[in-house]
Order: sequence, then C-alpha cells, then structure tokens
Amino acid sequence: MPRCPNCSYMLVLLEKRRKYKCAKCSKLFFQKEIDNRHFREQNKRIFLEDMKRINPSMYYHREFAKNHPEKIKQYQINYKRNKLEGRFKKRLNLTDEDRRERTNRYARAYYYKNKDNIKEKLKKWREKNIDKIREYSRKRIRKARISNRKYYKNNRNKVLAMRKRYYSNKDNREKIMARVKNYKMRNIDKSKLLNRIAWWRQQQKSLAVDYLENIDKKALNLNIFDSPPT
Repeated sequence: MPRCPNCSYMLVLLEKRRKYKCAKCSKLFFQKEIDNRHFREQNKRIFLEDMKRINPSMYYHREFAKNHPEKIKQYQINYKRNKLEGRFKKRLNLTDEDRRERTNRYARAYYYKNKDNIKEKLKKWREKNIDKIREYSRKRIRKARISNRKYYKNNRNKVLAMRKRYYSNKDNREKIMARVKNYKMRNIDKSKLLNRIAWWRQQQKSLAVDYLENIDKKALNLNIFDSPPT
C-alpha cells in the first residue's frame, strides 16, 4: 500500500480524480507519480533482499557505507593521500613457482599458528567419517601394490641390487630382524601355520627330487609317467 511522502501515512486512491489523498495531512498526489515511486521502492527492497541472500558481504558493505558516511569519506581521503605519497607497495610480477612457494609459506605459518584447532577439527571429522577413511585407505593400498608390482617388473635388477645393499648393512639387518620378530609375536598362529606349510613344501620338493633321481631310465622314456606334484 503506498504511503504519503510527507507523513508516511497510508494514501487513499480517488479513482475519478486519479489522485491519492492523505487522510492525515489532506494533501493530494498524482496517481502516476505515487505508483512510480512505489514501484521503484519495491524494486529496491527486492534487490536488497536478493543481495543479502546471494552476496552478504556486498550487502553489509553497502549498509555500512549508508550508516557511516563520515568513516567512508575519511577512508577515501586517507587513501588518496597515501597513494600520492607512494606508500602503497607495487604489485610484484611473480611466476607460478614463486606464487606457489609464497602460498605454501603462508599455509605453514597458519598451520603452526592454529595447530591445536586444526588437529581437533580433523579428529572430529575422522570420528564422523571413519567408513570413508577406511574405504580410501583400502583404495590407496590397492593402488600402491599395483604400482609397486609394475615398478618391480620394469626395474627388477635395480630393486634387487638396492635390497642387497640395504640388507648388507648391519644396522639395517638388525632393524629388519626386530621388525620380523615383532610381527611374528603379534601373529604367532599365522606364523606357525606359514612355517608348517613351508616345511611340508620342502619335504614335497625333496620327495620329488628323490623320485626323479631313482628313475633315470624312465626319465629318458617319451611316455608320460606319474610323479608327485611339486
């Protein structure tokens, strides 16, 4: 409902005269003028509501400039004075590598400054998404195994030489044996089962060798003969 421009009281439309009349101050206004004004005000209100919903920072900046014109004017004066005096630093033309290094430096500084809060947030996120973390870990381990197999297949001699050089070091060998011993103690049933399987395989291999050594004449025969599996 349109209101009076003087006293903000509701207007009454006189259809025959095509004018609005204020019941409080008894003034008359042209219908076209009041309708246009009401339309502009309604559009402005809808625009501000959309701005507050879509871009809140711009909305609050606009409201701050509207409510504090003196501060905005003083800021503009200080900005012009500093610009004339050359107090602003010139923007550097950084390469992608320099920009990436600067971003990493800022990220490290922020992390060390807010380390406790970041760790607490990560802990809460892990507790809420434990299934997602397990699924990601399984996929990562599967990809790592496939990648390791491909690398070993393409660089077998290099990998074996590195392993031999690593195992030849006394300190490294002691660490490896300690790790193996710790694994066996934690999985003692599994270790015993694997050792038993390895022993029986060795016995089966010895039996097959003895069988083939005792049948030299049959080994030269082209006919198929039964032998224990190896």
